Amino acid sequence: MHKISLILALLVLMTPQASAMKGVGIVYGTVISNVDEGETACFDYGVYNPWDQDVKIILTVSGDLAELNAFSENVDVPAGTTHDKAKSVEICFDVPKVYSYTCPDTPIVLSGKVIATEYYPAGVSGTGSTTSVSAAAPLEMRVRCDADKGVQFTTQYFFIGAGIAILLAALYVMRKFFKTHKIIKKR
Repeated sequence: MHKISLILALLVLMTPQASAMKGVGIVYGTVISNVDEGETACFDYGVYNPWDQDVKIILTVSGDLAELNAFSENVDVPAGTTHDKAKSVEICFDVPKVYSYTCPDTPIVLSGKVIATEYYPAGVSGTGSTTSVSAAAPLEMRVRCDADKGVQFTTQYFFIGAGIAILLAALYVMRKFFKTHKIIKKR
């Protein structure tokens, strides 16, 4: 009898004590994309919830993508939503101007993960803890240089122009000075 109760106690302790009742899944088709610098780039994802509780899902980012201004709407996903019936959600990025006045041979690459996670509104008060199941999809953005860059006015050009103007002014003043003091002979 003692052995049976010991075996039962071990079985109870070995069984998982927690179960996931809600969570998210993500459907994606874009892994690598070319984007234009200084523009807004948007990508569509599908989110689903095969578990048994409704969830509100939002897309967030990690890696290099976290430095960009990423924005996404949250979407309500009912329980039992499968991969085939995923809800569409869009995430957009403000791609910065990353090149100066010339375009390099190799583009700058920004990479990271797009993470579908349960949305918790700001200002939830109280104490305790919470857990959530999330899913991530890889994303790599190759930032294309603006082909119409041409020559842009920079401080380098300003100093070159100012230097030429000072040199010409100095030559003009020196010429006038030497003419008035008759240092330069007239022919």
